[in-house]
Amino acid sequence: MVFSLLADLQQKSVDEYKALLDSIAEGKLKPGTALERQAELAASYDEAWKLLIPAAIASTYAVVELEPTTGLMSRLGLTRVQRDEILHKLTSTFGDDIKSGMKAGQISLIAAAAALYQVLADPQRKLRDSK
Repeated sequence: MVFSLLADLQQKSVDEYKALLDSIAEGKLKPGTALERQAELAASYDEAWKLLIPAAIASTYAVVELEPTTGLMSRLGLTRVQRDEILHKLTSTFGDDIKSGMKAGQISLIAAAAALYQVLADPQRKLRDSK
């Protein structure tokens, strides 16, 4: 949902820039209207990016499963190889800062990656191939 919303906003941005350039070419530029539309788009982008963090947190429920011996949702539904591959991709894409978890002031994309990393890297979570 978040990414489709961002894709829609990207298309709106393209459409707005096209309309802006066309209005300049036609000599019908209305700077106030153009600025208002850009401000509305910027606010929409900001709101969309803020949805990424709760979406990332919710996605962790797809890999956490019931630990049969305790009855708690404390096991990962991944093998060690799968988990390590995901952790490697997260750090190679977003950097080592995500290893220390979410922090105030982080951009939404980094905070979302940090939330995923925190759940997957938790050493107390057993893996599917753990005994």
